[in-house]
Amino acid sequence: MYEILNERYPDWLDYEPEIIRELDLDEEMTESLFNKIMALQTAFVSQSDGEEFYFTDWRIFENITLSLNGIPPNFGEIEQAEPYELLGVHRLFEELKEVNYNESIINYMVASCKTEGIAAFPFIDRVNDKLEDTELKENTMKKWGGLSDNKIEVARKLSTDSPVNIQIKKLVYADAYADRLVERWI
Repeated sequence: MYEILNERYPDWLDYEPEIIRELDLDEEMTESLFNKIMALQTAFVSQSDGEEFYFTDWRIFENITLSLNGIPPNFGEIEQAEPYELLGVHRLFEELKEVNYNESIINYMVASCKTEGIAAFPFIDRVNDKLEDTELKENTMKKWGGLSDNKIEVARKLSTDSPVNIQIKKLVYADAYADRLVERWI
């Protein structure tokens, strides 16, 4: 979608919402697609200095994350983005430019991981570093580092009777979801 926007409408970052709604894209302009495009436009216009994306307000980051994951943002509520949604948006932005998060965004990501019972998050070092150092985190990181390239197939074969295996399954899901989100946009 990002490539389509850039090819067909090189100035789309300057368009008003009314113009965005009328764009001729390869798919129907649903409310979800409109929200996604507006979130991406917001990130480029107000969260980028041309070199990198920088996020300093977790509320803006949360709404951009939710929108890009197809969830209509409710600006009047805190709606916690899930770790896999956060990772997907992180990877999407990393494909486009470098991403810089201030401490409040990192804390938001850590809180999301803790809420979902994720002990280790090897995808974003600053998030992983802030998660409590426990034996579960250590063992999860060791097992994650030793997995083959086909993590999905490995995760399918893992039993769920081990806390480490449960962690690995959560990480594999987040990893696969993030990759699919990037594929849809780039």
